[in-house]
Amino acid sequence: MAIKEEKVSKSKEIYTLSFLRGIASLYVVIAHIMIWGGYSGYFPNPKVAVDVFIFISGFLIFGGIFSKKRNLSVYLKHRFFRIAPCYYFSILIFTLLYPYVKEGLVYIQSLDRVRWPIGSIYDAGLVVYDLKNILMHVSFIFGFFPKYSQSSYMGDWSIGASK
Repeated sequence: MAIKEEKVSKSKEIYTLSFLRGIASLYVVIAHIMIWGGYSGYFPNPKVAVDVFIFISGFLIFGGIFSKKRNLSVYLKHRFFRIAPCYYFSILIFTLLYPYVKEGLVYIQSLDRVRWPIGSIYDAGLVVYDLKNILMHVSFIFGFFPKYSQSSYMGDWSIGASK
């Protein structure tokens, strides 16, 4: 009688946490769609889902670094080359297309000035993709400067340092 060998997964991924992180990110996406769509009914605050996503991500990243006994500098280099090319491409696309979509965003915001007051940090009319703004984002230091941490419509708040 032959004994079957069980395949042992070498992955240290915690699937429950990855699932919860996915649910949190989906919740944030749906909430943004509903907010921009003008939904004003009851919908629990998506900021909690953002906090849950960031907390779980930090835990998984920290655990991943130390479970593999990786050098932190090697990890950061791999992370940079995994994220930066896509991020830089996104900056290029947003910079080129924003002049064409800005008018539409300003119009959508004008439909509900209670939610989107003129001069607020989310005012689409105040976003300018100039050289300084682009360089702040390309260098990943925009999060250290409050003026630039909300100066684009990209999801880059999760990449830079927090305010």
